[in-house]
Amino acid sequence: MHENTGTGCCHPCFFYWVVEKMKRLIIDLSQCTQCLACVEAYPEVFRLNDAGFVEIIEHSDYPEDEVEEAIKYCPEDCILWE
Repeated sequence: MHENTGTGCCHPCFFYWVVEKMKRLIIDLSQCTQCLACVEAYPEVFRLNDAGFVEIIEHSDYPEDEVEEAIKYCPEDCILWE
């Protein structure tokens, strides 16, 4: 018998799927040097705001392959999943 995880489904695999999908994409601005590589490569995910900082465009779901590439090639390693 499966224990209810509080998600409306009693199957534990559903709970882990929901937790996995709730990852947040963040930029550590204290490490970011504004090289704009992420903005140039993936403008649908990253942009330069009016204050001159790179920010993440709000989405309900991010294209994981593109985000993983941005993480991989960020020279300061300041893009990460939280």
